[in-house]
Amino acid sequence: MFQKIYTILRLDSIKSKMLLFLLLPVILCFTVASSVSYSIADTAVGKYVRSTVVNDTMLRATEVEAEITVAKSMALTLAGVLASPNISDADTYALFKRLDEGATNIDNICVGYADKRYIKSAEGTMAPGYDPTARSWYINSANNPDKVLITNAYVSQTTGRMVVTFTKAVVRNGSVVGVVAAEVNLDSVKALVMGKKVAKTGYGLIIDNNGMIVIHPTIKSGEYMQKIDNGALESVYNQIKTEPSGTTIRSVYNGVSNSYCAASIKGTTYCS
Repeated sequence: MFQKIYTILRLDSIKSKMLLFLLLPVILCFTVASSVSYSIADTAVGKYVRSTVVNDTMLRATEVEAEITVAKSMALTLAGVLASPNISDADTYALFKRLDEGATNIDNICVGYADKRYIKSAEGTMAPGYDPTARSWYINSANNPDKVLITNAYVSQTTGRMVVTFTKAVVRNGSVVGVVAAEVNLDSVKALVMGKKVAKTGYGLIIDNNGMIVIHPTIKSGEYMQKIDNGALESVYNQIKTEPSGTTIRSVYNGVSNSYCAASIKGTTYCS
């Protein structure tokens, strides 16, 4: 089951005379403070700030989608190159190494063949008897040869970073002969999501549709929101994830009423 990643923007409610838009544990968060009265905040200023935050949410989601599109295109291109019967294993390895060394967000590029050959750019050796055709990334792509697939986000055992893997079947003369995969770390996505702040506080984060924290400034990647704040975050998430992108809702989190805005990130299920 491939995940859909959501980007959520949280704005804190009015407290005394301070309008505090604090974006906390959900997915893309920013902050802005303005010393205005409650009545003004609920009218012109409130609408302006909400409009600004919604626009920022949608922009950030678009930027993340662009990163995904680049990785998708790379997997598609590699599958096309490897479809040639004339490319040798040595040439394949050399190509993978050049791509790996030239991009900071690539942790590994590999291809598994139906005859169980396995070529990768990352250092180290595989365990004896390693069979790429038995791996889920191979099986899923082999069963969907016309699609570029993206795996669930997961913590790499090698680097400790949050990564996703893009896969595409290698097809020759109508038959699947292998699957190419690119393991891409989410460092650049993290920079996009968390790099923007509206005023001095607030932050961005990404949660997938299984409730796993993908990117967060203080919570460890791979943790599940069901275990955070006695499920309070999960309650907010369940409300916001069903809304169309750009919709704002109000919900209570840790005893405080807040407004939230969400935008789904396209391309994080099947990439077709």
